Amino acid sequence: MSALGTLRAALCAACLTAPMGAQAGSSLSLALSPRDAREAQLLGAAISVYALHRDLRAQADTRQRGQGHRLALRQSGDGNRAILRQRGAGHALRLDQAGGGNAQVVVQIGRGAQADIRQQGGQAGVLIQLAR
Repeated sequence: MSALGTLRAALCAACLTAPMGAQAGSSLSLALSPRDAREAQLLGAAISVYALHRDLRAQADTRQRGQGHRLALRQSGDGNRAILRQRGAGHALRLDQAGGGNAQVVVQIGRGAQADIRQQGGQAGVLIQLAR
């Protein structure tokens, strides 16, 4: 199995097996953050390959399904990429990419997930949030 396939399987397993509390407002967040510049480049390249595979030509691809979502995106510098998904209701997301060469994927599912991400030149990350 490829490294990407292994990562995909691990993410699916974590999302499917993680307990969610019965109380309102419970959530699960899974964040992948590179430890150094080399890992940031590799993750950024993986995000770019995904974007090519999906034929995403813009620097940002946002998709919202549901109601009451808030999304703010600011990109300055060359080569920034953002893939943002909100599904459910009432999610809030702010992403600030400055300095160029940043890559970020955010997926929010359920109700009321919140994220505030700032990237400053050559950073990359993946954030998956499940909330209810």
